[in-house]
This record gives sequence, structure tokens and C-alpha cells, in this order.
Amino acid sequence: MARKYSFSDRIRYYWGFKEAEDAVERLFKSLGETDIPLSLLKQFMPEAYKKVRQNELKTDPKTLTKFYIKQALKPYYEAGQ
Repeated sequence: MARKYSFSDRIRYYWGFKEAEDAVERLFKSLGETDIPLSLLKQFMPEAYKKVRQNELKTDPKTLTKFYIKQALKPYYEAGQ
């Protein structure tokens, strides 16, 4: 209950656990076995959708995840420039 309804940054406490690492790997493996429909990508990940349509980004789960991590960190990077 606490993990489900607590702040999302709490995951940092669990990343190093073998169980968490295994779960993430299973998730990426499972997601990688399915093609993501472009309509779904457009609806929920519009920035990534544009990059995919311009052949600048692949639709595999790890690539999309890294793209959105970079997007989230970009304001912090730019503030330091």
C-alpha cells in the first residue's frame, strides 16, 4: 500500500534490490516482444512519436525510456549551462 500510493521517487530505495532489477528486465523483455502501435505512441508519448516518424528514434522500450529520462532531465541540464 505504501509503495503504491507514496511519491514516485521512493523507487530509488529499491533499485539496487535483485528483485527490482529482475522485474525491470522482465518488463523490458515482455514489452520488447510486442510492437507498439504508432497510434498509442502518438496518444501517450507525442514527443517520441514525432521522433519515430522522423526516423530519429526507435520504438523499443529501452530506447523510449531513455528518451523520456533525457527529456525529464533536460531542464536541469539547461539550467546549469
